[in-house]
Amino acid sequence: MSMALLARRAAPTDPDSIEVPDLRADPRLVPAEQLLAAFSAKSYELARDRKILVTEHALRDVPPDSKSTGAEALRDQLRRLKSEDPAVPAAPPADPDIPNKTILDGLAVVKGGAFTPPMDYAAQLAAIDRQIDVLNLAINAQTEIVDRIFDELTYEAARQLQPAWNQIQ
Repeated sequence: MSMALLARRAAPTDPDSIEVPDLRADPRLVPAEQLLAAFSAKSYELARDRKILVTEHALRDVPPDSKSTGAEALRDQLRRLKSEDPAVPAAPPADPDIPNKTILDGLAVVKGGAFTPPMDYAAQLAAIDRQIDVLNLAINAQTEIVDRIFDELTYEAARQLQPAWNQIQ
């Protein structure tokens, strides 16, 4: 019986001796999950940038010395948003074998390519919204890949554990 994913062979009568593999450490899954994390982090950063833009736009006609509750709340929100510094994980380099255009588009957004922010407010919002849409599609596509890889690893591990499990039942 081959137990390639297991650190040691399981004793058939001792359930505590069955060592379950760490599927998250598999080299087939790690890069896929890293890319998914990069997409999610960039999407969060863009959502924050959008909130900053909307808040600045809301404050554009408010006098700087206004003490109104609404103005103070907006200024506090803007300070909080601008003080956040979300770290975007470095995306793995694009694998030339990635056939999925959606994921390649998401990777371009993460790397900061192909999108330049326009000058007016509406165009800036539209550009951010387009990037968020691209990333949401990329997140969905990459999640499917991560799930498929994880399912394959789980199935492999289950097949390897099944004989030992059947013997202790």
